[in-house]
Amino acid sequence: MSEPRPDIIYAYLQRSCRRSLSKQVKTALDETRLLMLGAQVLFGFKLNGVFQEEFANLSIASRYVDCAGHVLMAMAIGLLVAPSMQHRIVENGEDTVRIHRNAMKRGGCEVWR
Repeated sequence: MSEPRPDIIYAYLQRSCRRSLSKQVKTALDETRLLMLGAQVLFGFKLNGVFQEEFANLSIASRYVDCAGHVLMAMAIGLLVAPSMQHRIVENGEDTVRIHRNAMKRGGCEVWR
């Protein structure tokens, strides 16, 4: 596959920079919310495993690994919730460059500059 041409990349970046900050923030927060929904569904399925009869037959090490997985999933959900809460509480609902950067980093929805 050939390398992308620099003029095409430059045109894309210019077009994306022309969008208003409020649209960029809305898109970033919407994508973060979608990721959060997926993470919550996976977390629910993971929690369901604890209540299965065969869970008691697992070794103690396997239960600790499962517990660590629950903690990591909870932390991931917390990191995905953070940009929305920061936008609402810290920035009083205002669209700022800082909130855009944080949402892009947490959600990973596109390469941020």
